[in-house]
Amino acid sequence: MELLDFDNLNKSQSACSLKTINSNSVPFCHSTLIFESLYHLLLEKNVESRSYKNIMIQGDFDKTYGLFCNINKSDLNRVLSNLINNSIEAIQKVSNLKNKNETNSDQHLSKSALGKISISARKNKDNIQISISDNGCGIPDHILQKLGQLGVSDKNINQPMSATRNIVSSAVNSTMSNVNSSTISNPISNANSASHSVNSGSGLGIYHAIKTIENAGGSFDISSQINVGTFITITLPLAKTPEWFAQNISVNQDNSILVIDDDESIFSYWSNIFVKKIIQSTRNKIEPKIKLSYLNSSAKALKENLSADLYLVDFDFINEKFNGLDIINKLNIASKTILVTNRFDDPKVQKEALAKGFRLLPKFQMPYIPIYYTE
Repeated sequence: MELLDFDNLNKSQSACSLKTINSNSVPFCHSTLIFESLYHLLLEKNVESRSYKNIMIQGDFDKTYGLFCNINKSDLNRVLSNLINNSIEAIQKVSNLKNKNETNSDQHLSKSALGKISISARKNKDNIQISISDNGCGIPDHILQKLGQLGVSDKNINQPMSATRNIVSSAVNSTMSNVNSSTISNPISNANSASHSVNSGSGLGIYHAIKTIENAGGSFDISSQINVGTFITITLPLAKTPEWFAQNISVNQDNSILVIDDDESIFSYWSNIFVKKIIQSTRNKIEPKIKLSYLNSSAKALKENLSADLYLVDFDFINEKFNGLDIINKLNIASKTILVTNRFDDPKVQKEALAKGFRLLPKFQMPYIPIYYTE
């Protein structure tokens, strides 16, 4: 059984489809599923932000289903995480300043003020655009113009321009070639007050964010206004969707669908998804006629004489000898199967999918897969 975070799943539209895969013509894919990075980032930062008062972090990236980019996943996650940390700190600066300047009689006003951080993403032609905005303290123009330079950050806000120039000059004059960023200590360590990252204190956050995105063939744009906030847009070229990825599901009223999962709530969830998506796709209020059934054990699945047009199979079965791959292989149902698993990014599982012809659906993307229905 794999856990699905029902509370945080946005139940908006999305999709997947049934076809045999020619594994000989498809290279193994190292690209990053954009939704995954944004989804887990939002969950992570919402948990972290509970320790900060009056900060709301919201996301809007439902329409990025099936979009991949050729960028290292850990690099992208690090960039996005640091940028959100920056926004949290910018909002804290506003809150601290208000608390310092206000009288005791009206301090409740600042405590009720809400800091907002928004993460959104959308497809734009052959690119994907990821936007991060906040209503924090903003960045002065003379700092904003230098943020792409090594050692410069928005923590220079309260420093005079002469001090900023000294920090930049000291950092840039350091010999950086062939040096890993994790080993840098001086003179960057002398510019800790110029750090743009909440955690690092190195002043390298924005510099490395820009370099990481540019190295992936993308662009990094930042605009800001004092006492209004900061807006960042990351643009990355789209990669081809891997053949193993389930892009949609197509069913008709005569099809039978079998869910094999040791968590019965997953079956209930699939039932709701099919009804909702089919009603949406047919633009009527008539409940669709689909044959949806359920098995809660890999052992039962292997013993019974199964027959279905589509199998939605879990990977892990608790305290059982067989997993989803065993079911697919032993029953010879690969061409009719979607393996619903958060192990989708395991290279071995991907290669097995390409070789056998089944498709993979991340479990956290269940509500978003497009479903097409014909009567």
